Amino acid sequence: MAWWILSYAKKLLRKTDLSLPDIAEKTGYASEVSFSQVFKKKFNLTPENLERFPKMLMIVIDLNCLFH
Repeated sequence: MAWWILSYAKKLLRKTDLSLPDIAEKTGYASEVSFSQVFKKKFNLTPENLERFPKMLMIVIDLNCLFH
């Protein structure tokens, strides 16, 4: 379930203008800090750095997360 929520959060980060606190709230996290920590642990990058990575790399990261 956490994978789906974080994938949804990643989609919101990439495709909307929502702020990080808004996305954390929409995905059920109590704070931006806790959301960022879980996101970084799962994807090995912070939500703030997400836009620096090309889409193809994000697909590889997604596939890698499925098998861990």
